[in-house]
Amino acid sequence: MSRQQTALAKTNEHLEDKLDNAKKELDTLLLNSREQFKVLAEEIVKEKGKDLSDANRITLDALLNPLKSDINNFKKTIEDTRKEDIQDITSLKKEIENLQKMNTRLSEDARQLAGALRSDVKVQGNWGEDRLKLILESEGLQNYIDFTNQGTYRDEEEDRNRRPDCILRLPDGKHR
Repeated sequence: MSRQQTALAKTNEHLEDKLDNAKKELDTLLLNSREQFKVLAEEIVKEKGKDLSDANRITLDALLNPLKSDINNFKKTIEDTRKEDIQDITSLKKEIENLQKMNTRLSEDARQLAGALRSDVKVQGNWGEDRLKLILESEGLQNYIDFTNQGTYRDEEEDRNRRPDCILRLPDGKHR
């Protein structure tokens, strides 16, 4: 989890740097485009103005409208991309926060478990029995059908009662 958290943090930093670079590039491109557009528009107007009479002269707006439209489309595309990047970064931050919370909970649970296991032998035994039961059930065995917890049987060799953590029921009425 710590590695994942570190990797997510690095990815977040990378995306933020990428977003900053994109903003700078956009600003530079817009500035350059405006200057080039002004120069180009002035040249076109001068050329066309010489060739056409006053009645047929092309207005600056007629020349600029297609370029304005293209610039607006380009600007919209850049803004949409920025919005997507911001959403990705926000999602990544939320995921990192969730991982941090989960890491804190896991650390606390592990600390409590370690304290409980160190403090009381009965707690240790109960915990071990629970783990054994979970393992058997995860392997597809069913309690009271395939195994029994804390069952009692008579050891005829030592002539005394025994109480193991678990008795497995085997085929042909055998037990282990």
